[in-house]
Amino acid sequence: MSTVTQERTRAAETSALTSPLQGDHAGDSPAPRSPQSASTDTQRHHTGSTDMHLMPEELARAQREARLSETLQRRRGHHLARAQRLSRRAERAALRARLALARAL
Repeated sequence: MSTVTQERTRAAETSALTSPLQGDHAGDSPAPRSPQSASTDTQRHHTGSTDMHLMPEELARAQREARLSETLQRRRGHHLARAQRLSRRAERAALRARLALARAL
């Protein structure tokens, strides 16, 4: 028997032992399970890992961080442009004040 087949058989046996009863009430007898259905349950269990469930969250987090960094970069650019405008305005006002003082003397 190959290793993969042994692992599947072992997993199917473990799944059959730990699965809940199939009846309506706890006292009912469980429905018979075929080895193939146990194998299908095991395969479904392995493919439904939590990693797959976390992928959308990780993608959303990465997109949110990208948007946040882009927003911060734009904000810094706006602040820089505003500071440059205000600086030029202050320089023009200082020049006008010097010229007005020179005319007054």
